[in-house]
Amino acid sequence: MNIRKKIVCFSASFAVIFTTTCGFSRQESYPTASDSAAGAKLLFEDEFDGSVLDDSKWERCPEIERCEGADVWDNALSYPDGNGKLILKAEWNGEEERVHSGAVRTKNKFYSGLGYYEASIRFPRAYGIWGAFWTMVGDSTNPVNNSSEDGIEIDIIESIDNGNGSWNHAIYWDGYKDDQKKDTKTNTYLNIYDGDFHTFGMWRAEDGYIFYVDGRETWRSKGGGVCPLDGYMLLTVESAAWAGSGTEKSIKALPAQMEVDYVRVWDTNPYFKSGAAPNESGGEEHDDRDMTVELQIDNPVMTVNGVKKQIDLEGTAPVLVNDRTLLPVRAVIEELGGDVGWDDGTQTATLTYGGDTLELQIDSVAAYLNKNPYTLDTAPILLGERTMLPIRFIAESFNFDVGWDNETQTVIIEKHAKRSADVNKFSFATQALDINTSHNARQLGGYVCADGRKVKENVLLRSGLLSWLSDEDIGVLADKYNLKYIVDFRSDEEMKSAPDKEIPGAKYYSFKVYGKDLYSAETAAKLDDITPPDGDSVKQALAFAENGIITERYERILLSEYAQEAYSKFFDVLLEAKEGEAVLWHCSAGKDRTGVASALLLFALGADEAMVTRDFEITNEAYKEKLDAMAEVACEKNLDEATTAEFLTAAVGADARYIKLAVKSVKEKYGSMDNYLRKELGLSDADKQALRDKFLQ
Repeated sequence: MNIRKKIVCFSASFAVIFTTTCGFSRQESYPTASDSAAGAKLLFEDEFDGSVLDDSKWERCPEIERCEGADVWDNALSYPDGNGKLILKAEWNGEEERVHSGAVRTKNKFYSGLGYYEASIRFPRAYGIWGAFWTMVGDSTNPVNNSSEDGIEIDIIESIDNGNGSWNHAIYWDGYKDDQKKDTKTNTYLNIYDGDFHTFGMWRAEDGYIFYVDGRETWRSKGGGVCPLDGYMLLTVESAAWAGSGTEKSIKALPAQMEVDYVRVWDTNPYFKSGAAPNESGGEEHDDRDMTVELQIDNPVMTVNGVKKQIDLEGTAPVLVNDRTLLPVRAVIEELGGDVGWDDGTQTATLTYGGDTLELQIDSVAAYLNKNPYTLDTAPILLGERTMLPIRFIAESFNFDVGWDNETQTVIIEKHAKRSADVNKFSFATQALDINTSHNARQLGGYVCADGRKVKENVLLRSGLLSWLSDEDIGVLADKYNLKYIVDFRSDEEMKSAPDKEIPGAKYYSFKVYGKDLYSAETAAKLDDITPPDGDSVKQALAFAENGIITERYERILLSEYAQEAYSKFFDVLLEAKEGEAVLWHCSAGKDRTGVASALLLFALGADEAMVTRDFEITNEAYKEKLDAMAEVACEKNLDEATTAEFLTAAVGADARYIKLAVKSVKEKYGSMDNYLRKELGLSDADKQALRDKFLQ
């Protein structure tokens, strides 16, 4: 579907929930993306290099008993490990029958007020203890009953109740006794005890505190009012009897340690504008990486690039209503790097991504993409306080892909990095092999794939027949290209009538793609009747076009068990090839079976659909003269556009709509190409990585 057409007809089987409230109204004065300063100033940073704690930034907390029945902070248990990590250890002291643990703070060293505080931490999962990254602002104990403007404790992250997988954010004021007040948020949706480092951030803004985990907002609070005073930071490990310390279960869990990779403080949130999780290189824009968001029916947790995240603070889960999938759009769009706005007066949702703005209004089939009108076949409607929007239209407006895995009841939204905007620079002239006696002979070198890496030159080759190769071209393939593997996708009859020439040193494989399940029973029954007995290719192409044979072929080819077996074996050969050895695959014209194989390989290498489509279309340049002649026949026969495309592709061409049709059939059944590669071709994540390491640079 071309989303840039003025009238858009599409399946409304996907719709999306736009949450109008998410803990706080957007009318409150919390900072938004547009409020964030572009050049945040770094005020504090410690990467914990070396083996000595930097005493210009930190001091160890006093070795005191925290409270009755609690642990003792022990100076010997907080230290840099010499490998860029701060270690805060917890140990059971059998003589004292209590826990000793490490703790450091910036008191008397560094204080800061409004700004963004962040640490990268690996927490242990150890019953009876917890780690924390927190700040003490002003005087959190006095005076009481004066909101929190005089002082506040802000727990950016506490791994309390980690035995059950819980963790929390918390704010305390008015002391630690009977007058104490607090606001807390307990979470379980993200496993921070998975053995990996996670980033934990807090934005002290003028009107509230905003908390983040791995770059995603997790909570907002005003506490008892924003304290304008400066405060210091603490990194601690603690225990207490009420948490289970001293029990047999707790003692067995020790020793344990919390590891801190870095701590940083800026004068404002430096990442909010991009919506990206900060990293050691200073943040990562969403547009510079691939993203896949998966949302499952009745599951309040979504998966973003393999990481589980709560959809929103209210626990919203996708649901099925009248066979339509309703999704929470705010979480999805913001996760992908866009923004969502809501005008309650006009009942209009405004979605922005990159340079595009999409407006959709309740009960109206009129949509506006960058002020250009489009017509929907289903109007957005209100469901309670939420707005249902058509996800496929939204996704294609922003050039995202949408798939549905019926088996797992999962919606899959894919966004590819901006890497193929210049796909048209690739042509037959740029990709052609240095041989003259095989048609459509070219390579994939230079194509942009995963992480912006490019296919290595002259190792992945595709072509038509190798039956008429000259001795000179055989030498070129063997010597210049170091061709070691040849995969032939033709039938037995085709191979018998035109056998491949032998390439010295190359292994030969025959994997037949077309089988009995390629066509429906009805179509298969009439193939003999519509195939001309004299073998006239033009007549056959016309017959195929009039009966929709090419459309059905591409709709079914990747769903055919016969083809799946052939392409699975093709990947086995690719995995077998050694570094620097070329692999060539072909059929008769090097366009259909070969084109689909190339598409599957490019998807496995992380290419986007634009790159895949461009490679498919280059066949038209290879066969330009023949294609022009066939186009004249189509004009003489007065064929309509659809029949012409069918005719030309049956004859000699490669219309982009057909490879897109094959991809569409996969996504409708499997949700994504990755799912298909894994489930039907047996290509694991490790296999894909091996292919990328071998063939990309």
